Amino acid sequence: MLNSTCLGIPAEEQAQMLAALRRARYGYLLALHMVLLCAAGRTPTDIAAVLFCSRSSVYRTVRTYREGTLGWKHDDQRRFVSPVCTTGLCMVDSLVRYG
Repeated sequence: MLNSTCLGIPAEEQAQMLAALRRARYGYLLALHMVLLCAAGRTPTDIAAVLFCSRSSVYRTVRTYREGTLGWKHDDQRRFVSPVCTTGLCMVDSLVRYG
């Protein structure tokens, strides 16, 4: 049995997969991963490499988080509440408005 997780995916197929990933995940989940990885001490370069995004996206998300304008909601007890908007338009709108 092969004991490896390496895959041989053609470059063209990888490019298509990355394009689909980038289109599908704009929104709070990507921002949440970025913020948590920054809090864990990861560099913007490392985060961008792992999440397949640009370093500028990481810097922009961190800046928006620090400004409190990411649009994340909290309940009365200051617990994080998952956003109702899952299409990513909420964060994109926030970044356009405040970015």
